[in-house]
Amino acid sequence: MIQGTIAAFIDHGTIVSVFVDTEEGQKPVHFDHRMFQHLIDGEGNIIGREVIVDGDVMCSQTMEFVDMSDDEIQKNKAPEFS
Repeated sequence: MIQGTIAAFIDHGTIVSVFVDTEEGQKPVHFDHRMFQHLIDGEGNIIGREVIVDGDVMCSQTMEFVDMSDDEIQKNKAPEFS
């Protein structure tokens, strides 16, 4: 699990790297470009927002904004795959 504040992001084309400032230093989190664009379209500017990143990097990684209410989290939660 990574918890911290979004410091920056770099668009590499297919992949977007989001850099999260944590107590242990800055950690990169990688997203598919399309998924990241949906995030930006819905949230707007994410720089400076506090997040928790959890799950397996390859198939079930999630990023939760700490400033969201429980109702907003449930509304925006992606369906689980089996």
